This record gives sequence, C-alpha cells and structure tokens, in this order.
Amino acid sequence: ISSGDGQDELSGLSSFAAEMLCVDRIIREVKAGRKILVLIDELARTTNPAEGRALVCGVVELLAGAGVPVLITTHYSGIEGRCRRLRVRGFREEKIEGALTLANVTSFIDYSLVEEEREEVPREAIRIAEILGVDGELLEKARRVMEKENRIKK
Repeated sequence: ISSGDGQDELSGLSSFAAEMLCVDRIIREVKAGRKILVLIDELARTTNPAEGRALVCGVVELLAGAGVPVLITTHYSGIEGRCRRLRVRGFREEKIEGALTLANVTSFIDYSLVEEEREEVPREAIRIAEILGVDGELLEKARRVMEKENRIKK
C-alpha cells in the first residue's frame, strides 16, 4: 500500500521521495514473484503533472504486464495502459433544490464509481468554486487558462 504522506524531515525524504521508495518496494516484490495486491492512492501527486502522469503510466504498464491486481487513484488524465477506468460520479448540479450553501454542498456530490471510457477527467472544480462564492476575478482568470489549454489541445 502506498497512501498518505511519507515525508520524513529527519532523514531528508520529501513526500515524493518517500512515495517513490514505497513504489520501488512494491515493484521489487512483484519482480520477485510474490503474489500481492497493490493499492496506491494519488500516485506521483507531489511532482509536476507531466512527469507524474508518466510515472503513473509506467506503473500501470509494469504491474498490468505482471498480472498483478492493482488499484491506483489519480487526478491525472490521459493515463495509458491496459486498465479499467473508474471515476467518482462527482458534483450533481441537477440535484440542487433550493439554495446551495457550505453546509449542504457535500450532499450534491455523488461518490459512487462509474466506468469511464474517455481519457479526460471531469472538469467541475471551477463551477463548484463559483457556487461556493469564490472571488469572481480569480474564477474568470482560471476559466481563461482553461480556454487557452483547450485551444492548444485542439
């Protein structure tokens, strides 16, 4: 299992370094022929997105190729490899009745899992921030960044 923050200031390990050592131990167990179940929460979350995504793809490819049962959670989109993709259904704006407040916002988030064929992750964070009343100028700047990224992808 690789979960949580394994940062150890006393030994000089960053969160990323501690996580990579844990993943390396998992891979060594698999390569030694041990039958294990691998659970990894938010793999490579503490590094830059390009390399983080690449590391997730590498782990998926390596462990799937070894026939190891694996569950990896991630926010990265475009994960390549032979795997089944599930995602949290997420924010259900159509379920809102009455006023949305900080006290009731979580009742409109559906944590059930659905199979996902697409490579992209849902994009609902800016909308949720808007509903919560986050500064409009910040949200507009974030929307412009997203629009620019979408134009570049096309």
